Amino acid sequence: MLFETDVRAAFGVITQLMNSSARRSGEYELLDDPATLDAIVADNALSYSPERTRAEDVEIRLLRSRLEEFLRHDDEQERLDLVNALLISAGSTPQLATHEGDEAPHFHYTMDDASFSSKLTALTAIGLARLLTTRETDRFRTCDGDGCDKVFIDVSKNASRRYCDSQTCGNRLHAARYRARRQQVGAAAGAASGE
Repeated sequence: MLFETDVRAAFGVITQLMNSSARRSGEYELLDDPATLDAIVADNALSYSPERTRAEDVEIRLLRSRLEEFLRHDDEQERLDLVNALLISAGSTPQLATHEGDEAPHFHYTMDDASFSSKLTALTAIGLARLLTTRETDRFRTCDGDGCDKVFIDVSKNASRRYCDSQTCGNRLHAARYRARRQQVGAAAGAASGE
């Protein structure tokens, strides 16, 4: 499925924000480091920056817990209600905007003077709404890698991605399967030669 640029940015924010928790990062609470929000902004080409207030920190952590709630729910109505609540809490007012150098207009989901956390909330709600309206919520999943709890949104054409990162989790599984096949071939060759 083809997702628009702003929706892909929303997906990036959703996954990076959710994977910033100690449970999912496998390390520590990444939101304790100001560089985490800077990376989310840069990686997703957002045109707004964190304000770095205590209230903002609380709001962003609350947003992350609401994103977790969306992933936990299987009931579509509960998911719809959650997305609508996010849109309302963000004061979402979708509008078309252009910036110098833009090739085409794009959406802003809040007023320009909205807080950073409101802008993130609206953007992530739009991403979740897109998954719901296209009946593609199954693309929002947890990594199949052993011991990995990271989330990702599969934007591949055939929705067949299973790992948060093919270079780490996916590669580990492929390497393990390769070693197992080599071991079986070696054992079969040894049995055939009578060893």
